Amino acid sequence: MVVIGHVLMALGGLICLANAYLSFVRYGVHRLRGGIRETYRHVSSVPLVGSVLVAVALIGLWNSMPARIIGLVIMAIDTGGLHWFAISIFVNGVRGKPAEDGKASEEDRL
Repeated sequence: MVVIGHVLMALGGLICLANAYLSFVRYGVHRLRGGIRETYRHVSSVPLVGSVLVAVALIGLWNSMPARIIGLVIMAIDTGGLHWFAISIFVNGVRGKPAEDGKASEEDRL
């Protein structure tokens, strides 16, 4: 069970790090290489999969304090996780982001 936990932690960690790289680092690298905002293409990794794999790994590795800490940190930086989805919904709701066509709906104006 411990070996499976470590394998799942490693695989989930790689996916979580790929999600964080694609969300935060990739645009900076694009700009450093001389790219402009208009030519940047956003790509998405695999949402939820990394966090789920790490969570399943933590079940098997719960007795190991270092594994718990590493797993929770990895899950925190995974931008494809549920917590980032909830944060983005909250932030967009607070900011009052307009509808897709640029016009606020009747419900938004109330």
